[in-house]
Amino acid sequence: IAGADTKVTPESEKAEATIKVTLPATPLTTDKTELEKKKSSTGEISLYKEAIPSVITTLLPDSTGFSIDEIQCIIAETKIVDPGFLKPKYVAYIIETKPLGVRVERRYNDFETFRCEFIRLHPGCIIAPIPKKKGGKKFDPIFIGKRKYLLQTFLNSVLKHPLLRRSEIFMQFLSLGQKEWDAKVKLIAKIHGPKEAGECKTAEGKAKVEITPEVEHYIDGMHNGISSMKEQHKAFKMISRQIASDYDRLSNSLLQANAILLKMANSYTGYGERETAFIYSSIGDTFSKLSASYKKTKDDMLTDFVQFMRFFRHELLSIEELLLSHKMAKEQLSTCEKKLWKRKETLFEQKQIVKWEIDPSTTISVDSLIKSKPLAFQEILPKDTKDCAKLRVVYGFLLNKMAEECQRVMKNNVQEVREY
Repeated sequence: IAGADTKVTPESEKAEATIKVTLPATPLTTDKTELEKKKSSTGEISLYKEAIPSVITTLLPDSTGFSIDEIQCIIAETKIVDPGFLKPKYVAYIIETKPLGVRVERRYNDFETFRCEFIRLHPGCIIAPIPKKKGGKKFDPIFIGKRKYLLQTFLNSVLKHPLLRRSEIFMQFLSLGQKEWDAKVKLIAKIHGPKEAGECKTAEGKAKVEITPEVEHYIDGMHNGISSMKEQHKAFKMISRQIASDYDRLSNSLLQANAILLKMANSYTGYGERETAFIYSSIGDTFSKLSASYKKTKDDMLTDFVQFMRFFRHELLSIEELLLSHKMAKEQLSTCEKKLWKRKETLFEQKQIVKWEIDPSTTISVDSLIKSKPLAFQEILPKDTKDCAKLRVVYGFLLNKMAEECQRVMKNNVQEVREY
């Protein structure tokens, strides 16, 4: 990749294979005039409004100072490709990174692989959903159009993520040719995901693992809120369709009134009463214009409704997926702690010291442990206690990461709806 030093570990070190990329520490622009123009009020050079994702920095031959708000991924076009004899046709999506003009061709399977690797390497992050692999006629224009919209939404949500947009994998997905990307995917699959919560990357650089009542309350509220929103969404969908239907009926009624008035005007014209006929005709024209206005209002409302529902669906699916992982982690931790506590209770009551598995290096006497239940619980089954503690750290990480991600998604979606 231009402008980056890439180092891949030897084949013999597969167990710890990683891909390291060091991006240029300074912007690629060497134009002194341009640098002078972009000096901040403090006198320091500030080429960007905020740190630009690595894909943008790498793809620009000379950094022209685009902010992240100016960068957009679009699927410029789709095409059905026939690879030849005995090979099935497929739909290709042409991705363009604007305003850079960098274009690459990707298949649905590429999006699916890319997202799966992202989830594996960045646990706890809300990664926008992509459409299901099945669920429609593969080459139907309407089906392709819907899939195109969701894939484009997915790319732009990654682009807006403070951590994911700097990912080397994202940079490669938007810049490499198909053969190069296929080869890179095999290397990416060898990268080990984080084994512990402390290894997980965050935008702030340090993972939070502390479990606080405030964060737990917030996430529990999100669980309840999502369930409630589903019901409200259905109700809103029904009433919106009812309003659109009412507008449609009113528009048709006005057209019918116009038709009656025109017949009346024609009748007066036959009698020679042209001025009276003109009055009826004018009223009919007014009704006709009102009808067109109501029809346009209905069409606009439906367009806005569909757009709003898309924002809602994107938000709901993104958060639901992460909430499910939180629920599973919470249940797993609860089960582990309950089983461990029950085992310790049984072992303490039976006074079977041999089965306590106490660490030989402990300085606490057996008599002291037998007399003090709290003290004994600290020493009984040390390995299981340590495993349970690790699980608690993982749960704490997911809890804090989820709260951070939910707030970020909410904020981004509010901004998108406002802009729309």
